[in-house]
This record gives sequence, C-alpha cells and structure tokens, in this order.
Amino acid sequence: MSYNLDLFDNLEELSDSVHITLSDGSVKHVTLGGNVKLDSHLLLKRVLYVPEFKFNLLSVSKLVAVQNMCIHIYPTECIY
Repeated sequence: MSYNLDLFDNLEELSDSVHITLSDGSVKHVTLGGNVKLDSHLLLKRVLYVPEFKFNLLSVSKLVAVQNMCIHIYPTECIY
C-alpha cells in the first residue's frame, strides 16, 4: 500500500474495489493499484494506491512467499 504516486510504474483501476480501514478508524474506498519497482530485481505487483494514507506499507511475509526469497533485516539495512 502506498500514498506516493511517483513510486508506481503503472496505475490501473482495480477490477474489484477494496475498502481499507486506516489507523485513525476511517474507511477508504481504494480503486487504483499497480506495480512498484523497488530495484532492478524486485517488482511488487498489485500495490494499492491510497493517497489519504501518509505511509508506505509492505507485508514482508507476503513478499517472501510470492518472491520465494529470504530477507535479513538489520537496523540500517535490509539484505535479500
């Protein structure tokens, strides 16, 4: 989930809209999503575009399952 439009390689209307609840309790109707390229080896697919949310969220468990990878997280870096 990302609020930053500049991160998306493409942005498309979702075939089925999604409702998400933000941390303040408000419910947002999400209709757009797309791909986000983190680097030359890592492409995130089906990322939701939520302009009202001011953070980028990444599910590490979903990432390692979909990409079949191992991630090491340290205080100053992430290695995969």
